[in-house]
Amino acid sequence: MDSKNIAILEDYKFSIDNSFQKMDKSMKEFEGADQSQQNMIISVINSDLSQVKTNIRLMKMEFSNLKEENNTNKWQENISTLNSKYDEYKSKMSQMKNAKNSINDDPNNIDVRVGMSNMSSQQVIDRGIKILNADRDAINRMKKVVNEDLNTMKDVNKKLLSQNEKLDNAHKDLEEIDYSLNRAG
Repeated sequence: MDSKNIAILEDYKFSIDNSFQKMDKSMKEFEGADQSQQNMIISVINSDLSQVKTNIRLMKMEFSNLKEENNTNKWQENISTLNSKYDEYKSKMSQMKNAKNSINDDPNNIDVRVGMSNMSSQQVIDRGIKILNADRDAINRMKKVVNEDLNTMKDVNKKLLSQNEKLDNAHKDLEEIDYSLNRAG
């Protein structure tokens, strides 16, 4: 029973670690991003934070099923560390939102609609092309994030299939042992 619980706990930890890595990457991209990119990055990080918190809760529930004392100490420490890391990322997220809001309050940051009546047709077209390019870049980044998520999902799926196979083999071995014991007894 404990080996199954430990395998599940390890899967949750693997998933959480991947989410933290993705958030690190997103936070690095945030610095050089424009406002629309920052909004998308904040949205992705919020989603990742929510998933991490859910996985930590699920880990705690699975942890309560552990029976062996040596395993419980290890996983208590893991859960505590992950909670601390989650709080750290949540704090970083707040700082990013504050930084984004301070950019919005900057008088040099001009809204697209402001001053459009004073622009020539070519300036409006150029600005429109710039906005379309920024949107295309944001879509490409989002596709990249989705592809990374799919790859992570495939990795997790492979691990789960491998663990299921190991559990099936262990179950078959136990059935053989039970059969042998019943024949011997």
